Amino acid sequence: MDRPDEREGESVPDRISEPARAEPAGRRSVLEATPAQPEKISALRWLFLAVLLAVIALAGGYLVRSALGRSTSPIVVQSVPQRQMSAPEKAKFPWFPQDAMQPPLQPASPMPSRNVGEPWQFDAANVVSRIPKADLSNGRAIFKICTVCHSAEPASGHRLGPKLWNIMGREKASYPDYAYSAALRAQGGRWTYEEMARYLYDTRSAVPGGKMAFAGIKDPGKLADVIAFARTLSNRPMPLPKAP
Repeated sequence: MDRPDEREGESVPDRISEPARAEPAGRRSVLEATPAQPEKISALRWLFLAVLLAVIALAGGYLVRSALGRSTSPIVVQSVPQRQMSAPEKAKFPWFPQDAMQPPLQPASPMPSRNVGEPWQFDAANVVSRIPKADLSNGRAIFKICTVCHSAEPASGHRLGPKLWNIMGREKASYPDYAYSAALRAQGGRWTYEEMARYLYDTRSAVPGGKMAFAGIKDPGKLADVIAFARTLSNRPMPLPKAP
């Protein structure tokens, strides 16, 4: 009697090996898709490398342009006249090239002193002498600098600085409702043309330790113009100085 596991022309190992050879459809798809992944990774790497190189190139170009843009002043090269060799020198040094002879260095000329001529040398009398013929329209324009910290109307109050209405001829530090510096209060006197000229020319030198921070007006003509305009800010302007 035949056993159930044995059939005609077919052995047990043959029947067992057939299912083992057959691969599921899902497994074949995974294996087939595996070779394509390195290609995708390689493409991403090349794209990343291209972007990185572009960023480096742009940054390098920016740094080069910034470095070149810092130097704005042209370089001036002056030609130096060459000294000709004398006959004894030529005989003594025949091999020495003539182009190598340069004139000896000359000592530099002394710099001019700061106290030479206008506007470096201040002369209050020179400024006052210009006031009778001053340009009031130009003085009004220059006076706008003063209105940043001062008021100039008769009924106005003080700002950062005291009001300048009726300032010419007035006693220094005479507004009781303004906190003047101790240096200006101790100086005393009136705002004459000479005193105002010295003060507006160099404020810190005129009143050492004062509160006013002002670079000063160095041009004597402009200084005379603004003082002449400040004189008009009054109900009773002080008399003009005598013309020279």
